[in-house]
Amino acid sequence: MRNRQRGIAAITLIVTAVGVAACTDANQSTTTEPVADPQAIVGTWLLESITAAGELYPIPVDHPRTEDFPAPAAFEFTDDNFLNGWGVCNDFRIEYQFDGRLLTLQNRYFTLLLCSETEGLMEAEDLIFGLLMRDQVAVAFSGPDAQVLELSGGEVLLTLRRAT
Repeated sequence: MRNRQRGIAAITLIVTAVGVAACTDANQSTTTEPVADPQAIVGTWLLESITAAGELYPIPVDHPRTEDFPAPAAFEFTDDNFLNGWGVCNDFRIEYQFDGRLLTLQNRYFTLLLCSETEGLMEAEDLIFGLLMRDQVAVAFSGPDAQVLELSGGEVLLTLRRAT
């Protein structure tokens, strides 16, 4: 009887150890998922959409910026780690680091002009700049040749398309 109890205890220990190892491997695999090449973000990206709290936010297109530019907002990631661009109304310059998954933002500079009276402009800019004020922003690439860039943090998701 004692040998049987020892055998059961040994089997239980082995099953537990295998289960723990399997859980550990599963956890490790989620942290070692493929990351983008940090240089993949370099270039100019044009705003396509804003999603806030799961809802698509309408971006006003009839305003002074869209007279001269093909998008209501643009983001230029330089190879010397600056993010330059414009929101719907104001310009920005931000230092960044990109590790292939997360964008770390610091030393932000924004112009502080009022938006025109077009309905929704200030709200759209608040959503964009609110995301850019976060210390870290999640990054995902999609589409053919990674031509779509998603920046997300909190309840805001910006979808950008690489400028051609």
